[in-house]
Parts: sequence; structure tokens; C-alpha cells
Amino acid sequence: SSNYGKTKENYSNEKLYRIEKEINFEGYERHYLINLPPDFYQLDSLPLVIALHGGGGKGAQCEKDYKLTDAANKNGYVILYPNGVRGDGLFRARTWNAGTCCEYAAEQNINDVGFISLLIDEMVKEYKIDSKRVYITGMSNGAMMAYKLACEIPWKITAIAPVSGTMVTTNICNPIQSVPILHIHSVKYKKVPYAGGMG
Repeated sequence: SSNYGKTKENYSNEKLYRIEKEINFEGYERHYLINLPPDFYQLDSLPLVIALHGGGGKGAQCEKDYKLTDAANKNGYVILYPNGVRGDGLFRARTWNAGTCCEYAAEQNINDVGFISLLIDEMVKEYKIDSKRVYITGMSNGAMMAYKLACEIPWKITAIAPVSGTMVTTNICNPIQSVPILHIHSVKYKKVPYAGGMG
């Protein structure tokens, strides 16, 4: 269900476990879905996983296709599914500005690092998140965005697990601290080839 503009107190009183929210960030309406595990209200200091959809996807599709909510509920962590911005092309595809990719978000230099950074701050403040256990995963363009976040805000990220996406940052990646990486890549994925080159 949609619960826009709810306060922290309302979450506690109503014991909501799925919250859809939107904020205006730098002139764009940004949407995201939060899933709280079944024992959320009995626990303190939970881990957070932020799952980033691929180019042309969205948070709800990411959740449905990759079954990450089931794992989050089973293992007791909060999961967040943000949406990239919609493009202005024929399909209005959502993308992340990961650097040299992808489409509208990169072309318009959308501040996705600022958006995700703001969401991390909100989650730590409002949802009992342990700031030392914030993880990012993503598929394809979402994986590229995970790398960019690790480069630009490493102090907010514990580790990343990009899937079938490479680093495409336009600036040299020289983070002030290291970020552990679990990189997963399929040899069958043609959009970002395992062996490199153009997809």
C-alpha cells in the first residue's frame, strides 16, 4: 500500500512493513519502496540493503525478479528499492547516472549519488538502521551505480555486490577508504559482456 508522508510515530503505531514513499530531490519526483522484516519492531540496529534496478527497470520490478525481499524477511534486514529517473525517450526508461552510462540519467547528469546518500541518512534516522551495515547491490546499470557510490560516498557504505555491471565512472575512483566488493557476472549477459568490450 502507498503511505506517503507518514511520520515515524505513525509507522510505530500502525506497524507497517511495506512503505512506498516519494520525495522531490533537485527538481525530480523520486520514488522508493521500503520493506521491513517481520521482527522489525522488536529489534534495534538493523542492516540495510539497497537494491538498484537495471536500466529500464524499476524498484518493484527489481523486487519481483530478484526475490530479495524474501531473503531480507528471512534474515532480518531492511531492504530499500529506489527508482532511477524516467527518461524522455519513447519508452521513458528509468536509469541511473553511473558515469558514462546510462541514457537520460547520465546525459542530464542526474545527482543519483546525492539521492542515494539522502536515502541512507533517512533510513539510519527513521528506521533503526546500523550505519556500519549499509550494503548496495544492483543489476547491470544498477551495478554500475553501486560502483559509483562506493567511489564517491565510501564512508556510508559497508560493502557492495554488483551483478553484471562494471565501473564506468567519469572521474578517477580514488575513495578515501576501501569498500569490500563481491562482483558477480554472467558469461551469458550480453549487455555488459563478461570479457569486456561493447555490449
